Amino acid sequence: MNPLRSPAQKRPNHRWLWLVASCALLLNGCISSTEVKSIVTHSNYEMLLAADPALGVAGLQTDPAAGGNQKVDEAAARIETFLAQHQDDPAMVSALRLRQALLYLNHGQFSLAQNAFAEVKATDLHSARDKALFAVQPHLLWWNQTAAMNPAGFFASEKAKAEKAMSALLAETKAKDLPPPDLRDYLLEMRAWIGLKLGLAIADPAASRETLQNAVNPIAESFTPAELTLLTTTTFKDAKPFDLSTRRVLRTRSLLSTLARLTANAPNATRIFNSPAFQRYYDTAPR
Repeated sequence: MNPLRSPAQKRPNHRWLWLVASCALLLNGCISSTEVKSIVTHSNYEMLLAADPALGVAGLQTDPAAGGNQKVDEAAARIETFLAQHQDDPAMVSALRLRQALLYLNHGQFSLAQNAFAEVKATDLHSARDKALFAVQPHLLWWNQTAAMNPAGFFASEKAKAEKAMSALLAETKAKDLPPPDLRDYLLEMRAWIGLKLGLAIADPAASRETLQNAVNPIAESFTPAELTLLTTTTFKDAKPFDLSTRRVLRTRSLLSTLARLTANAPNATRIFNSPAFQRYYDTAPR
């Protein structure tokens, strides 16, 4: 088992049932603009759940060598049929093609994902979410393909690409047309997991320390005072279980706990984060 596996990777397959059902609904009758907007809105949420950035450090939910995923294939096929019937709406076609690409990507079907991405026209994307996702799609594809590599191999062959991806992901969170908060989290957290993978592969202690700090600090900067308090609290009894802030805090705990565990016996293991709350959680996390 990869030591960087996060609990967030263990995603139930039923999350894709919504997309399958939605596509079936679309194909069964007349499509209104309201229905299409609803599909796009809900698929945004489903895609981000399935593409939780923590998956990257552990590899893939679906082993490509094991063959296709029936539900993924069915959902993608329904999207394909729908798109073939509505080629006269380029904005909708590109938005749904982007989601088809992410669907393939999140299940390890990289060639199909790359083909779907290639059919998206950036000029036909209009939401901040879609623009940001498409802007970083080369890095999403790269990370999903290489995240399971052993640290030595990753550092030797992927260091430059990792640094480029981290820079691009951070830039998108600060773009003029800002992405929505959940996508900002997605980009920052994926960047952090890439930084963890890279930092832990660096032999020089000082360089490793700097890379790991740089990976985590931008997440801390995005936290509200209430979220920083929740990060180090001993109980979540008053936290809303499905609230964006709660999910953000729980995923960050997973990130910091993983980092603490994997640096327990490393030289210069003490990291200094910009946020005292992040530092406190890291310092007290089980090793």
